[in-house]
Amino acid sequence: MSNLLFRPVASYSLALFRIFWGVLLFGTAVSSYDQITGVYSPDYFHFRYFGFEWVPYPETELDTFVELSILLGLAIGVASGFFTRLCLVLYAVIYLHLFLIDQVYYNNHFYLTILICVCLSLTDSGNVASVTNLLFKKRKPLHFVPSWQYWVLRFQIVLVYLFGGLAKLNSDWLRGEPLRYWLNYSSSIKWPLQALAKEEWFVYVCAYGGIAIDLICPVFLLFRKTRWVGAIVLISFHILNSRLFNIGLFPLIGLVLLIPFFENQKAFRAVYSWMVPNSSGESRDDLSLASRPFILPVLAIYVSIQILGPLRHHFLRLDPAWTEVGRFFSWRMMLRNKDSYLDFLIDSSEAREWISNNAGRLPKLHSNHLISLQENPWFLLQYVRKLDEVLSSHGMTNVPIRAVCLVSLNHRPYQVLIDPSVDLTEVEYSILKEPDWILPLNRSLSQTVKPLSREDRLKSLQSAIDKFREQNPEKSILLNGYQAKTGG
Repeated sequence: MSNLLFRPVASYSLALFRIFWGVLLFGTAVSSYDQITGVYSPDYFHFRYFGFEWVPYPETELDTFVELSILLGLAIGVASGFFTRLCLVLYAVIYLHLFLIDQVYYNNHFYLTILICVCLSLTDSGNVASVTNLLFKKRKPLHFVPSWQYWVLRFQIVLVYLFGGLAKLNSDWLRGEPLRYWLNYSSSIKWPLQALAKEEWFVYVCAYGGIAIDLICPVFLLFRKTRWVGAIVLISFHILNSRLFNIGLFPLIGLVLLIPFFENQKAFRAVYSWMVPNSSGESRDDLSLASRPFILPVLAIYVSIQILGPLRHHFLRLDPAWTEVGRFFSWRMMLRNKDSYLDFLIDSSEAREWISNNAGRLPKLHSNHLISLQENPWFLLQYVRKLDEVLSSHGMTNVPIRAVCLVSLNHRPYQVLIDPSVDLTEVEYSILKEPDWILPLNRSLSQTVKPLSREDRLKSLQSAIDKFREQNPEKSILLNGYQAKTGG
């Protein structure tokens, strides 16, 4: 193990990765500016992460603008190698703050961005081809680093693919859902794939090919003889993804994350030949001996958290796609599509009248919040608690609030997600207890192979509402209209 983790290897690929990663960090910050008036805005109600409700959100939109502008400067510092470790840590902390403001903004590649910044900050990537070395002439470039500095990055990257592949081994994905719907109705598919995307065989090629790529290619990347094969397949995979789906910077991130698997400077000589030193640098034998007692426990803790975290939903035997328990921080990517309807039952005529006359005093929701509120029972629970606080502050205490929530998961018939008999103001959140107020999913899929159009799905929803009225006549007051949407 010592030979594997502390074997001296050339640092130039690490420096090259740092440069490209800094460029991506810059792009990530730039792409976040449009959320200043969106989900980041202090005007809206925010769905907080459990245990992180204390994290303050910016009081004004200017505060968010300042934070994003600082991220731009830090990204430039990372790319140029100007106090790299400090820039990476500060970027991770500020970006984590923005990340924790609202769960609606959760995205796997945002989470991955924070983790890669943390991993890269542990390395000596800023000691080669860096502005700091130019400013401080006495600082000697570190031409070799212990191999763990590559392996910590490789571990994190491989883990994303492997957990992503394992998550796809479910009945829905194996039957082509929700991939079938996206390929049939997505407006982001680019030439020349529009015609192919509607073919049934192409759905299965993408579904099973995605599993194979996620589970096999990362293993190929770990071995020198198969590394280039895995890299070529993954390059093709990310290019195909960029043509099929609108997934932002993720394809570029996937390409840049291949660099740490090629630590031999010969592999990238054409790119960083200007980085190759004139001398061999410090002795390889004495490399980072002082760091060994410190780094091994840190790596062990980090590895354990990253392996156990994505498995947490198995301890409660819950389906993350239906209950949303364990869906975040688990590398579950593009596995569910939800259409939903939501309405509230306020068991107080006084409260109902007050709400009707004071809509502006209710917790304000962004359009993204409205969509997520209908499909995520935990967001719904947070909103009900806030609504209860508002009513209590105006003298209406102990008002029972119930919900009727009909959801179609991956194009199944609409089912009731929340037990409509439960007063949600009395529900306590617990990460260790199975939520009995979330009704179980009927696992059977609809027999329809071809996804229904939006119009047909609206008709299906109306049918589900009518059926619910027949079975629950005392709750028909709730169903005075409906909202349906196509989820992601």
